[in-house]
Amino acid sequence: MKEFKVSIPEGLVIDEENSTFECIKFKKIVSVLPKTWEDVEIPIDSIFFYIDSDSDIETFEIFDFGEYQSETNRNLVSSKDTAKAIRALTQLLLLRDIYNDGWKADFGNEEIKFTIYIFRDDVFCEDSTFKNNILSFRTDELRYEFMENFKDLILTAKELL
Repeated sequence: MKEFKVSIPEGLVIDEENSTFECIKFKKIVSVLPKTWEDVEIPIDSIFFYIDSDSDIETFEIFDFGEYQSETNRNLVSSKDTAKAIRALTQLLLLRDIYNDGWKADFGNEEIKFTIYIFRDDVFCEDSTFKNNILSFRTDELRYEFMENFKDLILTAKELL
């Protein structure tokens, strides 16, 4: 018995419908993007991360498709850094609300909001009227104090800002 091995080019699969023993044809892999949360299909041997009830970053490995349930696993992310960013953003939101003492930014009015944003991996300040920003403060002084005290958390959450 003779054996012949074929290396499948990256991004292609064997077109079983149009291939024969004499002629193997390939076709492009077509990714089907989910249109709803329930359409999400997670490959076996996937590794995810989540924040547990003690605020620790935990690992979640899927060894069997039955382990993934779209109804219960809604807080999984694909990288540990993203999980850390989410945890930092959660902390920043609570701290922002404490600093603002009940004040909420209303981007539908012409009131100036004092904001913090990320640009090229660094933290900056901006006065804004209509541009929505999650780190908005009622005064310039509060913004600068917040930025000085929590720059490390802001930089941890930068991918979400």
